[in-house]
Amino acid sequence: MASLAPRDPSDARRLLPRVPKKASAIEYRMDLADGAIPPASLLDLDPRPTILTWRTAAEGGHFRGSPDEYRRLIREAYDAGATVDVE
Repeated sequence: MASLAPRDPSDARRLLPRVPKKASAIEYRMDLADGAIPPASLLDLDPRPTILTWRTAAEGGHFRGSPDEYRRLIREAYDAGATVDVE
């Protein structure tokens, strides 16, 4: 698996060629983005499984939204077809 921390969708496209061909999946660290990135925009970038992750400060990440916002983002990503990493 490879992990990317794009700032926005165009940054994700720029970073994607750096992912090794042998990577079995691509994780996007959504908590490190400058703003909201639509999950569907990442799913279409590569045929490998897409994992979306929002790490809270307690988990060593930068997501500082409310629990309700966290649940909304997780649901949106799941509904778009992504695998979601939930702690």
